[in-house]
Amino acid sequence: MRGTIPDAIARRAESAPESIAIEARGRCALTNGALHGHLRDVVSRLNALGVGRGDRVAIVLPNSPEAATACVAVMACATAVPINPDYRFAEYEMAIARLGIRCLLTMAGGQHPARAAAAAANLPILEVVSMSTGR
Repeated sequence: MRGTIPDAIARRAESAPESIAIEARGRCALTNGALHGHLRDVVSRLNALGVGRGDRVAIVLPNSPEAATACVAVMACATAVPINPDYRFAEYEMAIARLGIRCLLTMAGGQHPARAAAAAANLPILEVVSMSTGR
């Protein structure tokens, strides 16, 4: 099959929009249609910030369904750069500078050192909301 992963997701969303795309214990299931909508939303938000092909977006998230969908969404329009969520401020600062990061994608809220490093570098921050069901 030809095309990109986002193309495959779009085809699947068209043919089976209510089928489950991603499922994990303690999390809300994500349908093909919702995953495709999420990808389009992230691409739109990144493009609105001037981020596009060849730009690098740092993804600082714990291993989770959110991290997986964030990587796929970023790869639909830019270069995804997953960075260890356990780094300290100085390590984020160095990674941002050395890798030419244009934007940070991380969990909503909190005082994570990646946020402080992004703010110090005057980078936009996109926030990810957890898919947790609260069960």
